[in-house]
Amino acid sequence: AAAGGGEQHDEDAADAQAQVDGAAGGSRRAQKAAADKNPSARPDRVAESSLLRKGHAVNRLGRSKDVRDSFGHLPGIPINHVFNLRSEAMVLGAHKVPMGGIATAQLPPLEVGGQVYRKVKAATSIVMSGCYEDDHDATTEIVKYTGEGGNDLLGKKKQVADQVLARGNRALLANIALGLPVRVFRRNDDTGGATNSVLFYDGLYNVVSWVKARGKEGLMVYVYGLKRRAGQAASLSKPISHFKAVGCAKRGKHVLLRQHIICKDVSKGREATPIMAVNEVNRELPPGLSLEKDAAWIMDDKKDKDGPLVPSSASFRYITANEYADGVTPPAPPTLVEEGSAEAAAAMAAELAAALAGGAAADDDD
Repeated sequence: AAAGGGEQHDEDAADAQAQVDGAAGGSRRAQKAAADKNPSARPDRVAESSLLRKGHAVNRLGRSKDVRDSFGHLPGIPINHVFNLRSEAMVLGAHKVPMGGIATAQLPPLEVGGQVYRKVKAATSIVMSGCYEDDHDATTEIVKYTGEGGNDLLGKKKQVADQVLARGNRALLANIALGLPVRVFRRNDDTGGATNSVLFYDGLYNVVSWVKARGKEGLMVYVYGLKRRAGQAASLSKPISHFKAVGCAKRGKHVLLRQHIICKDVSKGREATPIMAVNEVNRELPPGLSLEKDAAWIMDDKKDKDGPLVPSSASFRYITANEYADGVTPPAPPTLVEEGSAEAAAAMAAELAAALAGGAAADDDD
């Protein structure tokens, strides 16, 4: 199951992968590609590139060689964790490629039948986003996941070429042979998100089967059978279909299903986006909430099991404007003048004169 080469899905993916390879001490060709291409202006991609370049991304193999790619669950990322952007999942090491659906990692040398294999890759995570029409995602035990490649994602969104047994497609075979699970992420709608969608972490799946067959467009595709591991928390994500709604988990609905939420909005409606509070430690409310006056904002799904909620002893008020103590005069708002105008020149001259006068006074004191 040695890794092979292949083409990126699109130019954006190639650009982002080149940035990643450059940050992680990749090949000279990858570093040259990163230097030749114009960097993305999207704020999330700019932040992503900066974190990778500075070595601040986690759970990935970096230049220092002290942080290794991880299989299985990652610390701090529970099942049903929601990523608002692919960049978030990338810099946290949950899904380490910016656009591709299959992320892989090179394994330590393997000895099979007296022969040592040194460049074997296996898949660490996959994303089900509705981009491949031969996917079959449902509530059944076995999910059918289409391999990568040959899809016109920026055009007709159809399969336009045969897939080849390379890169992520070959890596998934190593998962079958070695019994390694993959982290599965599902893209669901979220009208309140930055991109109108989010990524749900659905948990660990075993890759249990694979087949090479002709897909709906009559071209050869690789289809893998994925089975969710038992004993995991129930998933809150919704099955997806080929570019149809891409799931149906809406903002507010999936969030409110999370356990241990005790307040719907600590701002009590002052903010456009609700600020929820979660307490997994005890039964104490957030500061500033009253059981009687703020009942409309309080949630409690554990009252029959863990007893009643109790007010916080901390002092806290939620404010949305500056407040001043009695006797304190608020500063005057700044006077805005057009740059280069006569008013601006006069203001600068006055500031300079004041500074010079202050300096002369200091000299006299000396």
